Amino acid sequence: LFISSKITRSINMLKRKAEEIAKRNFDEDIKVNGEEEINVLSATLDNMKNELKEYILNRERMATAGEFSAGVAHEIRNSLNVISGYAELIKSRTKDEYVLTKTDDILKNITKMSGFLNNFLSYTREYLPEKQDCDLKELLNEIISECENDVKKIVKRKYDGKIMKVFVDGFLIKKAVHNVILNAYQSLDKQEKVIEIDCFEEADRKVISIKDNGMGIDDDMKDKIFKPFGTNKKYGAGLGLAISYRIIRELHNGDISVESKKGEGSVFKIYIK
Repeated sequence: LFISSKITRSINMLKRKAEEIAKRNFDEDIKVNGEEEINVLSATLDNMKNELKEYILNRERMATAGEFSAGVAHEIRNSLNVISGYAELIKSRTKDEYVLTKTDDILKNITKMSGFLNNFLSYTREYLPEKQDCDLKELLNEIISECENDVKKIVKRKYDGKIMKVFVDGFLIKKAVHNVILNAYQSLDKQEKVIEIDCFEEADRKVISIKDNGMGIDDDMKDKIFKPFGTNKKYGAGLGLAISYRIIRELHNGDISVESKKGEGSVFKIYIK
């Protein structure tokens, strides 16, 4: 009776802990003492509580950032449209080469700023993936065909035509992979530029490999490249890989990694379950 009562008390405490987690009450620390199995289950609940708390806080931060960013982007776009309109007007009314050069610079920078706003909104927006069965190799073929000609002509496909099924949001996966390919292209600094794209199975996951023979990544940058604005490039704001990271890690429960050696290029691998 004593042993039964002790076990029942421990189970009731576990039940209470689970109920508090379900209510999103992450601050109350409920101690559970019991047999080894009970203690293991209690520790597992604590780990789940901490992971869930971090996940919810991150989602709330992203939602707030998304709403704020949308408002700011709208105001900036309005101003950019006005500046662009005046620049086009000036350009149409002058033949002065100096003025034409400066108005072209203004328009180029407006285009660049608009691209930055689009990437920033892509990073902060709240996605709702629409997953379905897709052929991963067909998605790769579509990505390559949609790349700019300068990128497309240096890409080498290493995979065959065999169907490889995945359950993903095809649009988002294409966006994530395209960003990695574009990053690879921007790193190319040799006369003979090459990007190799492969696709294969590893354990229970599908792997997309994107290899370039570019400048490589400094060791101190490897931990930063998947974070917003984590770049040391002259061009670009460092949001492309951060967007890819969100799509793969947060929206598809996959993984993305990089192996790189300075001066010899990089290999990015995207893992999809």
